[in-house]
Amino acid sequence: MVYLFLGQEQFLKNQTLYKLKVKACGEAVSNINYEEFCSGEASIKEMIDSAKTAPFMSKYRLFVIKDINKLSKEEKEALVLFIETKPQSTVLALIADNLPETDVIRQAVVKHGKVMNFDLLEGAKLNKWIFDRFSLFNKQIEPSGLQLLVDNTGNNLMQLELAVELLTTFVGTRDVVKQSDVEKIIGKSLEVTTYQLVDAVGAKNADLALRILQGMDKDTRTISQIMGLIGWHLRRIWRAKKMAAAKMPLAKAAQAVGVPYYASGSFLRQVNNFSARELEKGFKTLLKLDKEIKSTPVQAHRSLELLIVQLCTT
Repeated sequence: MVYLFLGQEQFLKNQTLYKLKVKACGEAVSNINYEEFCSGEASIKEMIDSAKTAPFMSKYRLFVIKDINKLSKEEKEALVLFIETKPQSTVLALIADNLPETDVIRQAVVKHGKVMNFDLLEGAKLNKWIFDRFSLFNKQIEPSGLQLLVDNTGNNLMQLELAVELLTTFVGTRDVVKQSDVEKIIGKSLEVTTYQLVDAVGAKNADLALRILQGMDKDTRTISQIMGLIGWHLRRIWRAKKMAAAKMPLAKAAQAVGVPYYASGSFLRQVNNFSARELEKGFKTLLKLDKEIKSTPVQAHRSLELLIVQLCTT
């Protein structure tokens, strides 16, 4: 079977890919029969040769190629030929944010497999998703609290998942999450907002990171806390890269540094976004800025803006 995952909703993509992995490979040997590439990591020949590998102690083997929209015309043609002739034991999952209907890969999947769209949730669909997540914890949320949650968090499902977990933990045995709970935990939570900020920095999305920063307090104490959390996040990326260099699968490395499942897809992309040299430069800049804030009257907020731009553009 061949699947094409399209759309910008990464959380739902990750969930569906995980379910496909368990279904195709089985939980006991899923890592043995699972392999993942991003376009550009290897030649198309190397990827196809790997995808032809027979499964081990399983009926199927799942092979994933991400960012297939970045493949060249020749690479796409080679992949289409593989789609048409691949072994039945190979389950192929191809992933991209967008692919035109005229694209040869999309046309091949329409003929030989299944196209699945993961568009960003909005309006009633987003509200239902949030209600359903609270239901998993046997909780409900007031409509006013729901609106405030969306206003503060947007429609990033990974961040909303974190917010739901924080709120359900905060209310304890109470069945209903109120607007006041959201105000205390989300609307005024430096930790949650900074999580969004470091996630944007990790994704090298400077525009989003700067917009989030603009809405945060500009006092020196807050800036210091933000810097500390950015440094903590970059250290997790650094540790995961070292583990991957020592031949540990990236997914296991993410777990080892404490990244929860719902954020693992985003974190793995961030590990690939930063080179070791860029991380070293980021650590040095953070240290320098921290010393400046503590010893000299600098414009801390402006300096942090420049740091974010540097981390997102290196």
